[in-house]
Formats: sequence, C-alpha cells, structure tokens
Amino acid sequence: MKEEIKIALAQFSCEIGDKQHNINKMAKFATHACKAQKKADIIIFPEMCLTGYSIRDMIYELAEDIPAPSTEKIS
Repeated sequence: MKEEIKIALAQFSCEIGDKQHNINKMAKFATHACKAQKKADIIIFPEMCLTGYSIRDMIYELAEDIPAPSTEKIS
C-alpha cells in the first residue's frame, strides 16, 4: 500500500447541459494532474460538473444509466 497519495482538485465553470464540453474540460484537468511531475492518484471534480448545476427541465434528457458513454469516457 502506498504511504502517500496525491490528490488533485479541479474547479471550473461547467456548460449547462453540454456533457461533451464538460468531459473535454475534465480530460484536460486529468491530463495535467497525471503528468510525470504531478502524478495525481485521485482527481476530485465539482459535483454535477458533467451536466452543470441548473439543469431543471433537462434532467430526464441528460440522465444516463451506469455504465454509460459519459462514465466510460470519464473513467
């Protein structure tokens, strides 16, 4: 077991309802956090960063089963 775990925190503005845009932003943060110098073991993203915070009537349109295309891309 590792004695030390590096955790990266990502904070960014999400585009409401635009999962692909938000996944692209998450990928950039993940790439940066996992580079040789940083080597993050865990990356923590904001809650609801995949869909944005005020989705209101879009909740059914944006909902996905798990696993789904979005969870596959994020993992």
